[in-house]
Amino acid sequence: MTDKVMVLMAALSPRGRCNRLGMLLVSQCVASIEIGLFFGFWAAGWTAQGAAVELLKLFCLWLSFASFSKRLHDLGHSAWWLIGGAASLALWLVFLTGAFAILGGPGALNPGSPLTNAIVILVVLPVVGVILWLHLSPGQTEENIFGPVPTVLGFSRA
Repeated sequence: MTDKVMVLMAALSPRGRCNRLGMLLVSQCVASIEIGLFFGFWAAGWTAQGAAVELLKLFCLWLSFASFSKRLHDLGHSAWWLIGGAASLALWLVFLTGAFAILGGPGALNPGSPLTNAIVILVVLPVVGVILWLHLSPGQTEENIFGPVPTVLGFSRA
């Protein structure tokens, strides 16, 4: 098998580990698919709708989930941390929305209002922080319960 096929096969499974290089390769793949899709539809004058587009988005979401899982494994953590992170983010969003609605009144949450923009920023910042942590943290240098140390291509063969 070629290296590209091996990387793609490794990227599709949430099992095993991937190091920073593996995470970067998957991130570049997902970004390339989404940017290519956007510019392809824009150039053709189409809108990004339909079952094919949704399946491609679902594929990108799966690649992201699998790489986040593998990266957490490389750091010695379970992929269940993703559920805890999503739940924490949802609670944070509910808290911010409630607090800003009480402080600014119901009209403060209209789209485009300064408080709505602040909520978006305050919700996105922790997500960016976690993504940076996943991309920049060094993985464990020895085999762990999730598999062997990733190879030069960025993925373990677990």
